[in-house]
Amino acid sequence: MAGIQDLLTEPQREAVARRGISSILATSLATAYLNKSEAESVIAETWAAAYQLDAAQQSNARVAARMYVEAVGRLEAQTRTSIASLFRDPGAASSYEYRVRVAREQRAALRLVEASMTSAQQDRFRRVPLREVFIFDEHVPLPDEATNR
Repeated sequence: MAGIQDLLTEPQREAVARRGISSILATSLATAYLNKSEAESVIAETWAAAYQLDAAQQSNARVAARMYVEAVGRLEAQTRTSIASLFRDPGAASSYEYRVRVAREQRAALRLVEASMTSAQQDRFRRVPLREVFIFDEHVPLPDEATNR
């Protein structure tokens, strides 16, 4: 974590101190890496900000984010795929298939939010590309961590 801290700007360091590293990872990168324990709330907040959702719509975003995280969990169990396995062999066909399925699950969850959007929000929704989201469990070591023990 110290190496990451050195790369951050002062406002980013303050955000990390207040809300943890997921606040930076979810908003600053094209790909979001989220801890499973906070994925629902970070995803819902990210969607709320990206599409400028009002309070009533934000509750839909929280429900949709929960559904998305649960769907990713089911997909991981069904395919026996985890973020660790994606890093082991990122170019494998199974890796791409998994990532496409996760993106489809995200789109399905966002359809719930889209249904309550105003026309201006729907225009924004169509312009904002989907972001790839990797949800990891901090209790499951990544491949390098497992081999270094």
